[in-house]
Amino acid sequence: MQSNPDFCNPIQYSIVKQDRFLRPFDGIEKIQINYSQLHQDMFTLAMLNGKTKGTYLEIGAHEPIFISNTYLLESMFDWRGISIELDRDMVLRHKVLRSNSCLLGDATTANYGEILENASMPSVIDYLSIDIDPPKNSLLALKKIPHDRYQFRVITFEHDYSAGGHLERRESRVLLQSLGYRLIVSDVSWGNRIVEDWWIHPDHVDSDISAELICNDTNPHEHDKYIYGLYKSKSYALPSQSASKPLQTTQPSLCIEGWRSINHSYCLVNQWQILNLLAHPIELRHRDTAYFRPEWKSDQDQSGFEPEKYNQIISIPHPEEGDYFDVTYRISFPFNLSPFRSKKLFVFGTSEAGTVDGFFTEEYPEVASLGENIRIITSSHWSRQGFLRSGFRDETVKVISLGIDPFTFFPVDAELRTLYRELFGIKPDDFVLLSVSALTENKGIDVLLRAFLTLKQTKPELKLIVKRPGNLYGVPFQYYLNKISDLPELARLSETHINDIIEISDNFDFDGMRALYNACDACISPYKAEGFNMPPLEAAACGLPILVTQGGPTDDYFDPRMGLQIKATLMESTGQMFLEPDLDSLIDGIEKLTESRERWGGAIASEYVHQNYNWSKITDDLLKEMGLE
Repeated sequence: MQSNPDFCNPIQYSIVKQDRFLRPFDGIEKIQINYSQLHQDMFTLAMLNGKTKGTYLEIGAHEPIFISNTYLLESMFDWRGISIELDRDMVLRHKVLRSNSCLLGDATTANYGEILENASMPSVIDYLSIDIDPPKNSLLALKKIPHDRYQFRVITFEHDYSAGGHLERRESRVLLQSLGYRLIVSDVSWGNRIVEDWWIHPDHVDSDISAELICNDTNPHEHDKYIYGLYKSKSYALPSQSASKPLQTTQPSLCIEGWRSINHSYCLVNQWQILNLLAHPIELRHRDTAYFRPEWKSDQDQSGFEPEKYNQIISIPHPEEGDYFDVTYRISFPFNLSPFRSKKLFVFGTSEAGTVDGFFTEEYPEVASLGENIRIITSSHWSRQGFLRSGFRDETVKVISLGIDPFTFFPVDAELRTLYRELFGIKPDDFVLLSVSALTENKGIDVLLRAFLTLKQTKPELKLIVKRPGNLYGVPFQYYLNKISDLPELARLSETHINDIIEISDNFDFDGMRALYNACDACISPYKAEGFNMPPLEAAACGLPILVTQGGPTDDYFDPRMGLQIKATLMESTGQMFLEPDLDSLIDGIEKLTESRERWGGAIASEYVHQNYNWSKITDDLLKEMGLE
């Protein structure tokens, strides 16, 4: 589909909507969210009753996870399949993030018979997704398939009628009907844009299911209304508070609904706040919510807390059925504004790219009319702009910073620093730049790589350590090396200096992270979009000079004693807002740090962070905002 901002909402279904779903199927209870734009994945699973180990052919893959018609099928239902994509960068992303094959090629000229035969696909394939632009290309791809050799149980075909696909809609219907397919949902739409038709082959789909799911009229059908049965007048009720009971306590009561146990930033924020909340006279409960991705596991992505603290975190009692609280605090993604059992609801959330459209478990909420008892807690003024730009009222969104633990992140003496450097294989004369982040596009890793390779020509002592969370996102640094393969000079430099780049994907505990910060010489973060960016603050708390993008969320905590800022240009595109770090400014900042590192960071900067951004102070601010102090 086109990169239209109205189509950038990948989160349509969520587990809180399970009771509303048109036709629950086997395994629906394990789905937290879906990923396709118009519920194509959920329609396919509903039509095939949650089939596992299915097969698919996806023509026009685009993003490997968000707005993907097949990621849910692959990741949670163990389907195998083949995707075709014309965008080289997207194919590279698929190779990094997905298990199934994504082939680089023109879908209008591909030899589908050969592709399917080489992949040992059965003659009856479970799902065909066709979604390429412009509409004539979708029709060309449909015609290229050897229909005499292969049939499909379910087909979602994008004719894009509202973007000029009148002929494509008519011809695709004639073709598919001649092949024996049955139109189940015509003119699937998003608002006033008519996009797709959804088909099944009656010889290969349970007739009782297809009879239950078919829309016999020829009107456009909004995907969300269809998938939640509103065309069948299916009603559903929200939870009632009539059976709720206040906790029997004289203390203020707080129920946290969120993530624990892994090293995602939302989990870390929640867990540090929990440890500090335990020092307050509050009746505390915690309800765990499902992680955003099913592959995230607490045994693989440990949060890094020592056993004593971790046991404190997980020992908080769960709420009992019907418990009613003074405050509910939700800290997970997607954001959840659904009904709550408390006097007030506070939802933690961040906006990295100037919008929160599509970041909710429910259909996009009427944010301009949220009640006085609902508040958004976000971590920076940059992040706050995203909520306001998405329609939230000024008084609804409150900024409360994030923090560090002074007993975890602090500078060490010279002797211990030397030992840490030896442990990480750092030589005495090396000047080591450290990047701590997921290697996603918003982190500016591409800009950092260009700056590093440029400076290596005159500064042989430079080294780069890239520390990423091991299992959360799966994007390796090699992805960025591959991206510069078409730039001969940079590609040559990367091959020459590849041994000067160290990638660390192991999950460290906090002692290990403190050692890493203290072993390096500067923490570099040329980000393009962030909600807060905790690693530079942790680095500064350890006395490490930092170099961060100017104009973003780090402006909230940056102090000249910490280091330097990278000039950046504010950009807007398709409803999003981001920063483009200036390469020359980044190079200049690194050069200044290599020449006069002692001018920044150290004990003075560490003390500033400890006093102003410790978790105890941050948690006090949170309780004050909640009215629980």
